[in-house]
Amino acid sequence: MPKPSAAATPTASADAEALASLLPVHDQIRHFLSGAANGRALLEALYGDADEPVPERLKALLRR
Repeated sequence: MPKPSAAATPTASADAEALASLLPVHDQIRHFLSGAANGRALLEALYGDADEPVPERLKALLRR
């Protein structure tokens, strides 16, 4: 049986984000601030599903 490709295998981060998207927004904020999630589900909850990437300046600010 062939092995699934790396793209088809979800990562722990993707799993965490999928679970985070099911939480209320205040819990998503807590997960983001604690570092448990990367914030994608939170941004989608706040701003809708956007296909555009997060601006580099915002990423840099969030990394600090």
